[in-house]
Amino acid sequence: PLDRSQSYRTFKNISLPFDANQVNAVCQDNQGLVWLGTRRGLYSYNGYDLHEYQDERHLDRNQIYAVVHVNLDKEYLCLGTSRGVKWFDLADECIRSPFPHTEMTKAVRSLAVYDGYLWIGTQDYGLKRMSLSDGELEGDVLENGKETTIYSLEPAEDGLFVASYECLSRYD
Repeated sequence: PLDRSQSYRTFKNISLPFDANQVNAVCQDNQGLVWLGTRRGLYSYNGYDLHEYQDERHLDRNQIYAVVHVNLDKEYLCLGTSRGVKWFDLADECIRSPFPHTEMTKAVRSLAVYDGYLWIGTQDYGLKRMSLSDGELEGDVLENGKETTIYSLEPAEDGLFVASYECLSRYD
């Protein structure tokens, strides 16, 4: 039965520029700011205004497929792009990587923070993980791993769910 005592909820559409209208990832930081990874870069939304971040060398017209919030010595947004993992320093609002070698991982499609690691799902190179304590990057960590696209990563209490083109797996 429908409970009529509950209030009706409305949704407000947020207009993005036409060439950025494909939103691939949404993430909220510790300050409550909502971050959008789009086909044309990074945007933030504070509940009132939309703001575009442009860095011609790193983000301009670079499709962002995944966004996760990471606390290290500073707060970062970790961005999964076709050109690798980019680290957006939230304090300075610029690309500044604490682990430069993560940019060598190309065609990133998904990211997750789980069990002290940054998990990196790629388009053609399987699943990688990087230690958030020392930046050590490991190659394909899937058992019987194939060169496959990892579309989604979801941490859970009992493991990390990995969604690929071929199947859904749980890493424990």
